[in-house]
Amino acid sequence: MSAIPRKPPCVRCNRTHHTPQAFLLECCRCRRAWHHSCHLPPLSEDQVLALVEGDGSRQFGEGLSSWQCRRCSKKPREAGHINTRPSASKLQLDIPSGTTSRGEPNRTNTEPL
Repeated sequence: MSAIPRKPPCVRCNRTHHTPQAFLLECCRCRRAWHHSCHLPPLSEDQVLALVEGDGSRQFGEGLSSWQCRRCSKKPREAGHINTRPSASKLQLDIPSGTTSRGEPNRTNTEPL
């Protein structure tokens, strides 16, 4: 007999209960969980019912398995990537030579002030 995988606790209330009054949804991108009433903004019961019914339609992009939290729904989607933050090594700063990252004159130059 295999164990039923447990969902993570709700990000806001840190509880794992799952009832019609507190339906626990898991974001398909970040895997964080929210009760529909804890999510900001909260999901209405009609929205939750539409997600549950979407699971039965078997249409790609509909249903509980495709739900995204507010934070992830605002992020641009990159093909094959869940984490969309650029790494520090990929960031390029346009800093004029002879200045620091704050735009101040570089005091390590050998020129007298």
